[in-house]
Amino acid sequence: MKIPGKIKKAAAWMLCLFLAASLLPGQAFGQEASEEKLLAITFDDGPGPYTAKLLDGLKDRGAKATFFLVGNRVAGYQDIVAREINEGHQVASHSWSHPKLTSLGGTRLAAELNQTADAIRSITGQGMLYLRPPYGSYNETVKAYAGGPLILWSVDPQDWKYRNAATVKEHIVSHAGDGDIILVHDIHPTSVEGALAAIDELQARGYRFVTVEELLYRRGITPQMGQVYSSAPNRGINLPAREPVYDGEDFDETKLETHWAYPSIEFVKREGIMSGVSENAFAPDKYLSRGMLITIFYNLSGKPAGTASEPAFADTAPDAWYAPALAWAKEKGIAWGDENGNFKPEEFVDRQTLYVFLSRYAQTLGMLEKSRSAYKAFTDEDQISDWAREPIHRLFESGFGAARADGSLGPQDMATRAMTAAVIHHFVLNEAVREEGDSRGKDFSYS
Repeated sequence: MKIPGKIKKAAAWMLCLFLAASLLPGQAFGQEASEEKLLAITFDDGPGPYTAKLLDGLKDRGAKATFFLVGNRVAGYQDIVAREINEGHQVASHSWSHPKLTSLGGTRLAAELNQTADAIRSITGQGMLYLRPPYGSYNETVKAYAGGPLILWSVDPQDWKYRNAATVKEHIVSHAGDGDIILVHDIHPTSVEGALAAIDELQARGYRFVTVEELLYRRGITPQMGQVYSSAPNRGINLPAREPVYDGEDFDETKLETHWAYPSIEFVKREGIMSGVSENAFAPDKYLSRGMLITIFYNLSGKPAGTASEPAFADTAPDAWYAPALAWAKEKGIAWGDENGNFKPEEFVDRQTLYVFLSRYAQTLGMLEKSRSAYKAFTDEDQISDWAREPIHRLFESGFGAARADGSLGPQDMATRAMTAAVIHHFVLNEAVREEGDSRGKDFSYS
């Protein structure tokens, strides 16, 4: 099994275009600094009966927020959680049942956070979640179990106490300044009303409301797992807003040429390695499913004829669109199932899973036999799961991995279709240039 020659030739032909493309998120640091004043407003304890009204108000104002969800409420408001994501807000964890986390033992603490993460992930596909510990209470144990950065606040109107919209508004307006993180609760109607009124006044004063994730990014902060953040004042870095996420059928394909991964997307489309989600949409920033990923490797290998007559896994229908690819991948040892024999083809892929699949695929081609260089640990090495560490190390030692420009991998972040196209393009390109005598390969970073 080898990568078809025509694909490798195409990859080599695109080398100059590929390396010249604007692929590095670090390039944003070279752009002219933004003068915008930024605020992150956050809502705890939801979702609840007033969250829909809040979302209506945020949409009318063009404001983004971060929602710290209580896990045991998620099942009753799945449409609201999906709407929060679809309208560009950030969704994060506020534990399962809102206990004081510092009072819990390790087993219950893990259950509180894992149950919440699973509930949110089942709707949004998110990997690592930011955590706001209830009551702002944390210690070293909570930080160790957090599974993401801990987010506190710098402005607290105590809306839960006063239950008065005018009081909530006045406190926020009088205390909020550039880089602050504001704490409110969307389970009280007075809090929703007061928060929206405060947004109106602060927007009139020139403030822009962004998610916590966006606030940290634009202030040059790379959030680390288990670290605590309560604000992000301007200390000389004030980056422009990132490009909007284009979602499925709402993505105007005429904008594709401006996308950071455009050269890679054109390559995988032209060579038949990846297709769009519909006739007119590639949807570069949608998450990638496990079925999609296996089909990419199948296409990359020239769609070899399969021999399996039975479904590859217990949850694989024999007539599913990905069934031939999955049967082939199982036979080659690229795909694996869980303890119940399920592959979960519709489940989203995080970045570490993408690299493990790629490592296994490269192994079947005999491409990981010689190391190109010593493994260089990522800045977020501790976030790589134990089962993924060895195959990821081998892939990167062989020169076939691609990390972020800041030295991180983001192993538990979801893999987008654009990021996958870029990684596959880099992989094929390196195989092509090696066959032409360049044993070093080409370094590459993705957004």
